[in-house]
Amino acid sequence: RPILPTDALSCQLTSRPGRYALVNRKEHQLLLYRMMPKRAIAKLQKGESVVEKFEMVTIFFSDIIGFTSMVGEMTPIQVMKMLNELYTIFDALVEKHGVYKVETIGDAYMVLGGAPDLCPASEGAEKVAKFALAALDAVSNFRREDGTTVLIRIGLASGPVVAGVIGRNMPRYDLFGDTVNFASRMESTSKSMRIQIAEPTYFLLKNAQGNSLFNMSMRLGDDGLPGIQVKGKGRVTTYWIHGMQGEAFQTCFSVASSAEMMARGGSWPASVEPPADVPSISGVTSADVPSIS
Repeated sequence: RPILPTDALSCQLTSRPGRYALVNRKEHQLLLYRMMPKRAIAKLQKGESVVEKFEMVTIFFSDIIGFTSMVGEMTPIQVMKMLNELYTIFDALVEKHGVYKVETIGDAYMVLGGAPDLCPASEGAEKVAKFALAALDAVSNFRREDGTTVLIRIGLASGPVVAGVIGRNMPRYDLFGDTVNFASRMESTSKSMRIQIAEPTYFLLKNAQGNSLFNMSMRLGDDGLPGIQVKGKGRVTTYWIHGMQGEAFQTCFSVASSAEMMARGGSWPASVEPPADVPSISGVTSADVPSIS
């Protein structure tokens, strides 16, 4: 069977009882469950392959705008510290909104809704959309060590995927399929501090069973017509999520625009000054996350 990442660690740390028994069985399991779904771990422990097909899920992609230039101005440890602080906040939001963190690759963050814990497709899309709005809100309040802002762009797409565990050493639970590529295109063609979604995601959110009513609008191309050019897809219809009706996320678009203005050396307009009555992300701030020394 594949060698699970903590197998050797557990053996090593528990080989000297009373001195180095740092990882007990429960902690070992919790660490594994943070790395891949319980169902996948159970199959691996039986020596079985992990291949699962999901008919309709929603995928979130985000990345930091100007990350390459930013890295050129920072030391490696500063980059790691910044990403650790920001994405630990994202991790807390993952748990809050009941979505699944797939992975981080450099500055990219990937989340899944509707799987591996199955739920109705519209519910999965709703969870991911709420996570996306919360992530955008978190970034708008996030500051680097020098006080400057960070800007991201976000893309969501919905459709079928195949999930599985690849490799024997350091195996990972990963996603495959056109939906993954489409979600990545939604992110890369999105704009600063905005959430672009594919048309299937739009209809799932319109049909969500909860009380969530999202403020959404169709995106217009440079020619003023609906749709944008997407590599490998041609012209496709996409939408923006501006926020949720009846909640502070309504100001998301204005705050996002203002954050971009601040990054360019401007200041917050009075109409969107970040007030005390706009709730934070459940008290999670960069001060609450572990630092890298």
